[in-house]
Amino acid sequence: MKTSSRNIALLIITALLTMCLAGCRDKALNARLDTCDSLLVASPGEAYGRLSAMRDSVERHAGKRDRMRFYLLLAQAQNKTDRNILGTDTLKSLTRFFSRPNDKMMAYYMLGSKYRDLGDAPNALENFLNATNEADTTSGECNYELLGVIYSHIAMVYHQQRYPSKELESWKMAARMAEIAHDKWLHAECMAFMSSSYANLGDSVKAFHYLQKGYDCYMKAGMPEYAAGTRIVFMDYYLQRGDLKNAMKSWNEYKDKSGLFDSTGQIKSGKETAYLYLARLFEKSSQLDSAVFYYRKTVVGHPSLMAKENYYRGLMGVYHRLNRSDSVFKYARLYADANDSANLHNSANEVSRIAGIYNYSEAQRQLLNKVSEAERLHLIIFSITLFFIIFISFIVLLFKARIKKEREQVKLSNQTYYNLLQEYSSLMEELDYLKTNQDKLILNLGKLKKEKEEKIAALQSELSAYYGNMNVSLWEDQCRLYNHTIVKQLHDQATKGMEISDCEWNELEKYIAKTLPDFHNFVLSYESNMTINDYKVCMLTKLHFIPSEILVLLHVSKQQVSNIRSKLNKLLFNEKGTKNFDSNIQKI
Repeated sequence: MKTSSRNIALLIITALLTMCLAGCRDKALNARLDTCDSLLVASPGEAYGRLSAMRDSVERHAGKRDRMRFYLLLAQAQNKTDRNILGTDTLKSLTRFFSRPNDKMMAYYMLGSKYRDLGDAPNALENFLNATNEADTTSGECNYELLGVIYSHIAMVYHQQRYPSKELESWKMAARMAEIAHDKWLHAECMAFMSSSYANLGDSVKAFHYLQKGYDCYMKAGMPEYAAGTRIVFMDYYLQRGDLKNAMKSWNEYKDKSGLFDSTGQIKSGKETAYLYLARLFEKSSQLDSAVFYYRKTVVGHPSLMAKENYYRGLMGVYHRLNRSDSVFKYARLYADANDSANLHNSANEVSRIAGIYNYSEAQRQLLNKVSEAERLHLIIFSITLFFIIFISFIVLLFKARIKKEREQVKLSNQTYYNLLQEYSSLMEELDYLKTNQDKLILNLGKLKKEKEEKIAALQSELSAYYGNMNVSLWEDQCRLYNHTIVKQLHDQATKGMEISDCEWNELEKYIAKTLPDFHNFVLSYESNMTINDYKVCMLTKLHFIPSEILVLLHVSKQQVSNIRSKLNKLLFNEKGTKNFDSNIQKI
C-alpha cells in the first residue's frame, strides 16, 4: 500500500512538472513569434532567418494554435523575401483554422500569392477576392493596409489577363484603402498604375492626369527616386506629341534622380531599353549619329524580342533618312524577322493565357463529373436531382416573368411621370408668358393666372407624390432645369427602358457643373467616399429623376438604388434611411 501511494504521488508530481514546463515553453515560443511578427515589416530577411531556425522545433513540440501561427508568419516572411511560399495544402489549412478577420484575410492572401507564383491566375484571383470578403471594415482593428495591398494584387491579375476596366476598379479600391491606412507609397503606386489602366482603355487625357498625380504623390511621400522613375513614361508621352523640349527635360530628371544610373552615367543592367526613348529624341532632333548610338545601347546584355524589334525599326528609320539603302534593306529584313518572332511569341503567350483559364474550367468540370458519376450509382438520387433541376428551371422562368412584369410597370410609371413633367413644364412656360404680357392680357390675366397656378399646384402635388415628403415649394424654380435638352432626353429614355451612355453622362455632368456649381462642388467634396454610381444618383436626383427612372438609366436593381440613397443620406446629411433624401438634395 505504501509503495502504491508513493508511485501515485510521483506520477502526479511528474504530470505537474510536465504541465509547468509546457506552459513555460509555450510562453517562450509566443515571445519569439511576437518578435518575428514585429520584424516582418522592418527586416523581413531577419524574420525569415529566425523562423527557419525555429521550424523543426515548432513542428515537433508546438501545439496546433502556435504551429498555425508559425506557418502564417513563415509564409509572410517567404513572400516578402521572394522565396518559395509554403505548399497549397498547408496554406489551405490556415484559411480553415483562423477565425479572426485579419488573420483569415492574411491566410487567403498568402494562398492567393502562392497561386500567383505558380502562374495560376484564376485561383490567385479567387483567393485574393476571398481575402477581401473576410475583411471586417466595421471594426476599428481592420487591416486596411493589407486590404489595399490585396486589391493591388487583384489589379495586377486583371492587368495580366488584359481586363483594363476591372484593373482600374481594383486600383481605385486599393487607392481608397491606402488613403484610409495612410499608406502614401501604395497610394502613389495606385495613381501611377491607374495611368496605365486609362492608357489601355484609350483615354490618354486621364492617363496623363493620373501619371502626374502619381508623380506628385511620390514627391509628397518623400520618394523622389520613385517619382523620377515615372519620367520615362512622361518622355514617351511628350515624344508622341512632338514636344522635344519637355521630352529632354523628362529624360534628364529620370537620369539624375531615379537612382538607376551609376557614377559614369551608365544605366543599371536590365534597364537598357530606356535608351530607346533617348534614341527617338535624337532622331526627332535630326541628330542621327546620336540616335544610332543610343539605339545600339538598347540591345546591350540580353534584350527581349520587343527590344530587338524596336532596335531594328529605329535603325531602319535612321538609315532611311541617311539614304543608306543597303542598311535600310538589312534592318528592314531583321525587323521583319523580329516582328514575326514577336507575333509568334505574343500568340504563344495568348494561347498560354487561354490555356490557363481552360485548365481552371476543366478542373471544375472534372469535379462536377465526379459528382455525376457518384450520383449515377444510385438511380433514385439521379431522378430526384433531375426533378429538382426541372423545378428550379420552372422557378427561374417564373422569376424572369416577374422581373419582366416589374420592368414594364416601371416603364409605365416612368411614362406617367414623364408626361406629368412635360405638362408641368408647358404650364410653367405659359405662366411665364402671361406674367410678362400682363399689360396686354390684363382683362383675362387674373382668371388665367389663377387657373394655371391651380393646375400647377395640382401637378406639383402629383409630382411630389413620387418623392414621399418632398416639399412642393422646392419644385418651382428647380424644375426649370428640366427644360434642357439632355435632361428631357434622359427622362424619355427612362420611359423606354434605355440606360444612359457614357457620352450622355458626360454631357449631363457638364450641364450640372455649369448650372449648379455649388451643388456640384458640394458632391465632389465627398467623392473619395463615393462610388461612381453614388455620384450619379446624387446628380440625377438633383434633376428630379425618380428612383424608378434612375434604376433604368444606371441599369441597377430597385434595392441597389434604395441602398445607395440610404448611404448618401447618411454620408451627406447624417440622416438614416431615404425618407428625406430627395428634399435634402433639393435644398443644396
